Amino acid sequence: MTEYNLLLTLDYELPINKPPDVMRYMIKPTEALLNVCQFFGAKLTIMLEIGELWAFEKAANKGFAEHVGYDVASRIRNQLVQAIKLGHDVQLHLHPQWLDAEWAKDAWHLNYSKYQLTGLDYHEMVDVFRSGKKYLESLLSPHSYDYSCIGFRAGNWITQPSRKYLKALYEAGLKSDTSVFKWGYADGPAVYFDYREAYSNILPWFVSKDNINLSSTTSNILEMPIYAQQTNLLGMINMKRLKLAGQYLSEDKLIESAIRNSQNTPTLDENKFVKKAKRIFQKYPKKLDFCKLTSREMVKMVENIIHQYSIDPPNFVIPIVMIGHSKEIGARKDLGKFLSECQRRFDGLIKFSNFRDTVRECFKNADKLLEHSICNNELNQNNT
Repeated sequence: MTEYNLLLTLDYELPINKPPDVMRYMIKPTEALLNVCQFFGAKLTIMLEIGELWAFEKAANKGFAEHVGYDVASRIRNQLVQAIKLGHDVQLHLHPQWLDAEWAKDAWHLNYSKYQLTGLDYHEMVDVFRSGKKYLESLLSPHSYDYSCIGFRAGNWITQPSRKYLKALYEAGLKSDTSVFKWGYADGPAVYFDYREAYSNILPWFVSKDNINLSSTTSNILEMPIYAQQTNLLGMINMKRLKLAGQYLSEDKLIESAIRNSQNTPTLDENKFVKKAKRIFQKYPKKLDFCKLTSREMVKMVENIIHQYSIDPPNFVIPIVMIGHSKEIGARKDLGKFLSECQRRFDGLIKFSNFRDTVRECFKNADKLLEHSICNNELNQNNT
C-alpha cells in the first residue's frame, strides 16, 4: 500500500498592493493556521521571506516599526521560534527586490531591478542563500535539536535559467528546491518560468545541473514539486479565486510597471482580444493551494492522487506538497475541513509531515527515487 506525506507550505510575506500590515497579513493568519494544524496534528512549513525580515531589522528602516507601533522583526522571530517548538518547520523564501528595501515617507521602496532572482550576480545569490541559511539555523536550532535549513522557494517561482541557480543552492548548502509546479508557464517582463516539461507533478526528483525540469542520477539537489493538476479555465474558477483575482491582477500590474520603470522598458501594445481568447482555450496548472481551493476541491485532488498510484505504486513514500500564502487571509476554515476529511477518509494512507523531515526521508531513499526516475526516463524515450 502506497503511503503519502502531506506537506503544508506557507509563503510568509506581505502583499505588494496593500498597506504593510504585518499583523494582518503575516502574524495573525499564520497563527490561525498553526492553531488548525495543532488541532489535527498536521505540520505547517513556513517559507520565510528572508529579504523582508532583513529589511525590517535594518537600523536605517527603524521608521517602519515606529510607523506601525511595534517591533515587527521581533514579532516575526517569536512566531517562527514558537512554530519550531511545536514541531512545525521554517525554510527559506525570497523576493530579491526586498534586498535593498528602504522605508521612507511612510512607505517601502523596493529595488525592482532585482526582481528576478536568477538575474542576480552568482556570488550575490550564493551569499544571500548562505546568509539566509545561517540566519535561520542560528535563530531556530537552539529550540529544536534536529533543525536545519535545507529548502528554498524562489519568489514568483523564478528559477530559470536554472544552471546558475542550482549551483548557487548547492554551494550555499541548501539541499532542495520547492518552486516547480508542472505545466506552469509565464513569459513576461516581470516573470519567466517554464515548467511544462517538468519531470513530475508530484514525485520528487534529483535535478539535472542544467535544467531544473529534468531528473539526473548525479545531482545533489532535490526538487519537491508543488502538486498541480492540469485543467481548463472553468476548472480553475471558484468563489475564493474570484475574490482574490482583483488583488493579484493589481499586484501583477504594479510589479510589471515597477520593473519596466527600473529598466526603462516601454509598455507593449498587445492585442487584448487575442490575449483573452487564448486564455479561454488554454490549459492551466491547478496547484493544490489551501488558500485558493475549497475543502471539497482539495479532497478531490487527493483522491485523484491516490487513485493514480493505486495501480502501479512506487516503492517510496510520495510527498504531496501543498502551497498557501499568509497574505491570503481566511484559509483557516477550509483547511480545517480538509484536514478533518483527510483523517476520516485517508487514515493510514496519509501522514502529516514537515518539509525538512520529508526531504531527509527522500535522501535516505535516494536509490529508490533514482531507480524510479531511470525507469521513467527510459519509458518516455521508448514512447517517443
